[in-house]
Amino acid sequence: MQRGRQYTRKRKNSLIKKMDQITTLCGIEACAIISGPNELHPQVWPPHFGVQRVIYKFMKMPETDQGMKMLLIHESFLNQSFMKTLEKLKELKKMRVGRKRRFFSRISA
Repeated sequence: MQRGRQYTRKRKNSLIKKMDQITTLCGIEACAIISGPNELHPQVWPPHFGVQRVIYKFMKMPETDQGMKMLLIHESFLNQSFMKTLEKLKELKKMRVGRKRRFFSRISA
């Protein structure tokens, strides 16, 4: 049980560190609310006032813009996943072709 909690704590800290890096490098505002199954209170980043400000700005947007923003985020994620999958497929095809060539070169020799 202790090991799972340590892993969760490490993952949370890693996520918060990445959020800090992304917001700094990209010059954007973001927040994270992280809640675990065995925790009474969620962990928030940045501190409460920062989270409230980001959520307030988001909620002030018209609902159509909110939906579009969420859709664009999701679409971007799917595009990245698709491109990674295509690259992996290309690598696998190259490996397969190489194996076939080696196989047939051994047979014909």
